[in-house]
Amino acid sequence: MIETNQKHRNNDHKPAEAENSTEQITFYTICNSKYFLGVVGLLNSLRVVGHQQKIVVLDCGLTSRQQEILRPHCTLYSLPKEEAKNPLQYKPFPYLLPTQGTVVIIDSDMLVTRNLETILNSAKQGKICLFPDLSLDRHFPEWQEVFKLDKSPRQQIHINSGFVVFSVEHHPNLLTQWWQACEQIFALPTVYEGASLNCAYANGDQDALNAILASSYSEDSLELQSNKEEIFLPFLHRVKIADIKTLACEYGDREVTILHSNNQPKPWDVKNLPMLIKQCSYAQLLRRLFTGKDVAIKLSSSDLPLIYRPGIVGDLLMFGLGILNLPSYIFGRFGLWVKKWILRKN
Repeated sequence: MIETNQKHRNNDHKPAEAENSTEQITFYTICNSKYFLGVVGLLNSLRVVGHQQKIVVLDCGLTSRQQEILRPHCTLYSLPKEEAKNPLQYKPFPYLLPTQGTVVIIDSDMLVTRNLETILNSAKQGKICLFPDLSLDRHFPEWQEVFKLDKSPRQQIHINSGFVVFSVEHHPNLLTQWWQACEQIFALPTVYEGASLNCAYANGDQDALNAILASSYSEDSLELQSNKEEIFLPFLHRVKIADIKTLACEYGDREVTILHSNNQPKPWDVKNLPMLIKQCSYAQLLRRLFTGKDVAIKLSSSDLPLIYRPGIVGDLLMFGLGILNLPSYIFGRFGLWVKKWILRKN
């Protein structure tokens, strides 16, 4: 069991504090050795779209070589190995650190495809900025008992906890409430340990966040982004890369903010070809973020699967992946056009 924040506030891991806390923006993500390539893609995507702010990575099992690669580009904060068992429960880990300004909690299986300035400005004004989850109507009255809440959580759109942006000046208790709710389920299995999705805590920190927001925060304090701007795995095959250099992507007639590979296997695990094809747009951006001359973290070819390596072989393999995805892409784009046409007629 992870103990209180005082025990884990270690000066060796403490992020440097900005001179002006009202303008400080810090990104927080979680990673272990299996997600290393994902977090490299995420960090490089943030830099490419213009975010030079501090990035803090909760190390839940990186190898020493992976730590060496990441350390110059972010602040690594480690949990003891005996406690870093389930990253799905540790999303509010900034609670363990001194936090100021705007907090951006973001999953390491995401790529940011455009600058987040608009969202960050909303957070500075007091909004809690979030994206809807695929399971829009997930709700359990049992959340009140499971997470020891003072009030029964209202029914509202279910939130994805992979991207949460807010100001600690406006919402000083959110991290504490979220962490304490997660503490109630540290010893319980999540979906990755075999819990049924019908279980009120199967989604770990995501269920905890939704319970907190629906019981302790007004709907007016929440700002939901368009569900066409965070693209989850089932719809990645419909994404058009408008400019691979800038990472700009489109979904229908909307600019995409985040590509989210929210299921298994991940696109850097290339053994599952059908799943890799479905994530073609993510994979194409990921290769650009691994091999581009302008990226912050540069990896050697030995660190990368063959399809992501620079050179003619990687080019051909990625081209072939695009060809294999073409039927799904065309069908998906046609479906979006038909839906838009129907809505216009009505």
